[in-house]
Amino acid sequence: DADLGALDYRAIARTFDIVCLEGVEIMNLESHNRARRFITLIDELYEAKTCLYLSTKDSVEAPMDLFHVPQRNQEEFEDPETELGVDVATQGGMA
Repeated sequence: DADLGALDYRAIARTFDIVCLEGVEIMNLESHNRARRFITLIDELYEAKTCLYLSTKDSVEAPMDLFHVPQRNQEEFEDPETELGVDVATQGGMA
């Protein structure tokens, strides 16, 4: 959960041929910053052609199972008061 960014991940990817991550948790909307950093790490490892070995805390069948987005029912979409996403401008991202 360290607050690392692309330059940190690029340095890791250039230093190591293989990166091992153990006990990765499933990420959801509440952990969107962690998910964003994880995707950045994956991008940097891919660009450097670094091999990734990953194990998870929970059983997953496919890589996309690491990201859990709850299903919303039709009534929630029709309610204008329902927040449908994360406002990245207020969460420290860029709009």
